[in-house]
Amino acid sequence: DILNLQTTKAVFHLRHFVNFLFFFIALIFFFVIISKRFNNYLLSVLGTLFLFISPRIFAESFYNSKDILFLSFSIINIYFALKFIEKQNLNNLILFTICSGILLNIRAMGLIPIFLVCAIIFFEIIEKEKLYADKVKKILLYLFLTFLITFIFWPYLWLDPLKNFFTYLYYVKNFPLIFSNLYLGEDILSNETPWHYLFIWVAISIPLSTLFISFFGIILVLSKFLKNILSFDENNELWLDNEERTDFFILLSFLFPVLASLIYRH
Repeated sequence: DILNLQTTKAVFHLRHFVNFLFFFIALIFFFVIISKRFNNYLLSVLGTLFLFISPRIFAESFYNSKDILFLSFSIINIYFALKFIEKQNLNNLILFTICSGILLNIRAMGLIPIFLVCAIIFFEIIEKEKLYADKVKKILLYLFLTFLITFIFWPYLWLDPLKNFFTYLYYVKNFPLIFSNLYLGEDILSNETPWHYLFIWVAISIPLSTLFISFFGIILVLSKFLKNILSFDENNELWLDNEERTDFFILLSFLFPVLASLIYRH
């Protein structure tokens, strides 16, 4: 209405532009995350290009207003999460709260990074045994403001927040629209997908170069994580520096939604 769009074509063009705009903004944050982690310009550009030119993601960045929007805000949320974990000042808290509230509003899976951030900060509280009260207050304030923002931007929750939220989760799990998929030469119903459905679709829709590099990176970070766990005692830490903590947080942000999806659907 503001732009006085008169045709359906113009409306769709605007929709595609806005959808891609969010994705493009997320790419900037993605570049900054890599740059801060590795301090290497060429590596940051290369990593961003891997995401940008991935065929399926690039195509859907224009029209998929649910998955790509969630992906975009997940990237932005990771950036502010890392800043908040590093320093729990008021500015980082507010920005992270806004991103977390929007992310949770887009999809309930947005609960996972909220849980991960709180878990990491609580672990550091226990490990370092300092600023206990101050950090707990910041976490409680973060949780309160995050759910407040989610509530404000989600009208369905206004009448009965808890009941309607769990009703929504039940609706997602038991989605009423059932359709048929051609999968590995067989027709299967969308509510009867096998456990490997997600992995197969990821494997066939992402370039092999990206898959191999990603797999290598996951194995590398996991091996470090497991090594730290196996050697953990009162004199050791789960992460030796901020770089390892960043790696673990991003890895868990990737793995937890996959595991949650498998458990939730099956």
